[in-house]
Amino acid sequence: MLADTRRGVPADDALDVALLWLDEPVATDGGPVRWGQPSGIAPVPFEGAGFPAFASPPGSGAQVEYLRGELPVVSTTSSGWVLDCPVWPASPADGRRPWAGASGSAVFCYGRLVGVVVEDDRAMDWRRIHAVPLYEALSFPDSSTSSPATATPAPPARSTK
Repeated sequence: MLADTRRGVPADDALDVALLWLDEPVATDGGPVRWGQPSGIAPVPFEGAGFPAFASPPGSGAQVEYLRGELPVVSTTSSGWVLDCPVWPASPADGRRPWAGASGSAVFCYGRLVGVVVEDDRAMDWRRIHAVPLYEALSFPDSSTSSPATATPAPPARSTK
């Protein structure tokens, strides 16, 4: 369930994701974003970009990191999916969370927006991050009726393996 801040405190089962509806269109180079939903059992390649803490040396501003890896559709967490990353930060000696700042990053599979990064996974030595599936956010009863925009998701992003 999505939180509706107009109605007060979010529900206990609220998704940790925010959808922003714009009053006016924004010009882009690549056309509209297509949405998808991975299916099957084979891992699907994912990509995105974020601002994780490990990408920025101490004292510098936020730096962009290209996020990539595999989304094993059948592997889930309490927040949704796990994202296996072939490049991950070393365990920090100071206890800081190296993926801090990556939350909110869009997750794309085969060019389709499928999810949003919401947390990291210390138990997996920072090799995994977690994402909320976008279809869950879009299935909330008021997600399209409370906005001026309506959404039609693209067909599921399928693995070609």
